[in-house]
Amino acid sequence: MPGARGGEPAATRPRAHAPLIACLACLGCVTYQLRDLTSLPLEFKLMLWGGVALILALVLDRWLRMPRGGITSHQVGARGGAAGGSS
Repeated sequence: MPGARGGEPAATRPRAHAPLIACLACLGCVTYQLRDLTSLPLEFKLMLWGGVALILALVLDRWLRMPRGGITSHQVGARGGAAGGSS
């Protein structure tokens, strides 16, 4: 089965999801280490960081509307995409 670049096998394509998963794991570790950086009450910290996470998720979703390097926020197969069929 040909890969994304023509004649090479599919197993040699660079994987984009591994760095993304590693980044998410590192962000989790960083946030755990920064948990006691301020003396704010726990409830306020949870609301604050939840709001930051929501804003980051919205920005990331808007940014990924256009496929970049195989990563997109659209469903697979939407608009005749990677699933091979047109829906």
